[in-house]
Amino acid sequence: MTSEVKKVTYSYNNDVEVDELGKFVTNEFLEYKKLTFTQSDHNFITPNGLYQEQNVSLNSLFGRDRVFDYPQRLFTDIHFENLTHVHVDKDNIWDLNEKQWFCRSQYSIVYSGFKVQTDHVHLVIHDLLLNTDGDPDFNAHDFYNESDIEYYLDSAAFYRENFKT
Repeated sequence: MTSEVKKVTYSYNNDVEVDELGKFVTNEFLEYKKLTFTQSDHNFITPNGLYQEQNVSLNSLFGRDRVFDYPQRLFTDIHFENLTHVHVDKDNIWDLNEKQWFCRSQYSIVYSGFKVQTDHVHLVIHDLLLNTDGDPDFNAHDFYNESDIEYYLDSAAFYRENFKT
């Protein structure tokens, strides 16, 4: 079943700093999301896991795209807010024929999304974890602790509740 989504808009969490790399990755991300919404809306915000296991990404810059599954006590809120992260191939390390689910990296975009109308989805970019400072020990997963997830959820709820068309 293809999606009815025809319009995708976005905003950044006010704390997100966006440099030239961030702008480029954001533009690619929006194109990627528009393409994923043309495939299916079964999982709504991300391509479903089985689809990702069987297909290459619709944009080679983005790998595994999944809703957070921890901490367990926040699981209901995570799914309600569609709090998600997608791996980013900033270093061009993935084989272009690798199935999307198996493309992982140390970089990611943390985002959420909600339907404004049946055909309109709004995405909120909560974090661009791209290591623009060149830290050799950088790992986006270090930004997924419980307090980070709580912050992302609060931000997602704020943007969803205050969205103006």
